[in-house]
Order: sequence, then C-alpha cells, then structure tokens
Amino acid sequence: MELRIEPGQFPFVGEKTIQLLVWASGDDFERFEAQAREKPLIQEIATLTTEGSSRLYRVESEHEELRSLFRILFYDHDTVLKRGTVTAAGWQFWLRAVDRDAISTVATKLHEHGIQADFSAIYTEHGGEDVTANLTDGQYDALVTAYTRGYFDVPRAVSQQELAADLGISGQAVSERLRRAVRAILDDTLALSIDHED
Repeated sequence: MELRIEPGQFPFVGEKTIQLLVWASGDDFERFEAQAREKPLIQEIATLTTEGSSRLYRVESEHEELRSLFRILFYDHDTVLKRGTVTAAGWQFWLRAVDRDAISTVATKLHEHGIQADFSAIYTEHGGEDVTANLTDGQYDALVTAYTRGYFDVPRAVSQQELAADLGISGQAVSERLRRAVRAILDDTLALSIDHED
C-alpha cells in the first residue's frame, strides 16, 4: 500500500490529537485497515470516500514522536506541505518554504530532537521551472550538511573539520565535494558550459 497525504493540511495546532487526511492506493484495503488499527501510532482510522482504486481516510494519532515531527515541520516555520507519501520504506515530504532559512531551521530542529531526516533535494522556483544540478550522492550529502550546519553563514557556524567529522570523511574530501557541488549548481543555474579539469 502507498499512502499520500492530502496537501495543504496543518495537522498540529496545539491539540492533543493529530488528524490527517490520507489517500491510500493498493489492492487490499481491509487488511490495511485491520493492521492500521493494531499499530500504536494510530488511534483511529475512518474511511471517508472511495474513488476508483483509492480510498480517503481520516487518521487520528496521539503519538508523541509524530506530534514532534509535525510540530517541527509545520508549526511557525513558514513551511507548507506540498506533497507527502508513506510507504514501508518510510515517510517522504515535499515542503514549500518561504526561504532557505526556514529549511535550515527545520533541519536543525529535527536534528535537535533526534529525528533522522535526509534532504534529497532543495529547489529554487523561478519562472515555473526548478533549478537542478547533477550531483553525486557524496556531493549532495556534503552540501546539505554544510548548509544546514551553517557552513555558508557569515560568520561560519561550523568548521570544515567539524563537517568532515559529521560526514566521516577527511577535510580535503569535504573541500573537494563542496567545490564540485557548488560548481555544478552554478553551471546549471547560470547555464554555463565550460570544461574544467580536475
């Protein structure tokens, strides 16, 4: 089963119970509902409507970890849920933020609360198109870690050696990954096609 969270919701506004509207698609709704009722994460689940091969559920939860997650993601951080999915592999959220400071705040608070989160992409929307760059996983991890930890702040909030310790690589490797990632993003953003030798 795949669950898609209905966008535009604000699931935590200080109440004890979180309510989410969730679309489920798959081929065994009865088994899904039975298993959902056995999960400690879910207090109540109710079917609202069925459309084709999907069902819309209202899911209620009082689980503290889930409350903490939604409080961080959507409470007073200038972020809005654009899309969300839940599968056996985990939760995925697409957020729209007013600026990158909001993303940095969310990342920092998730880290402080011990909630593991991987930021797979950060886009700037302009002219209806997203800016993307072809980064390796290592370059992306280094860039996101550097950004969320304040490496690009003035003054810097973290040193290159501290980033190296976070990533489990050498300071030289951090420097190379960041330079290559930034160059790839600039090439993409500025539409440059210049050959560089490494």
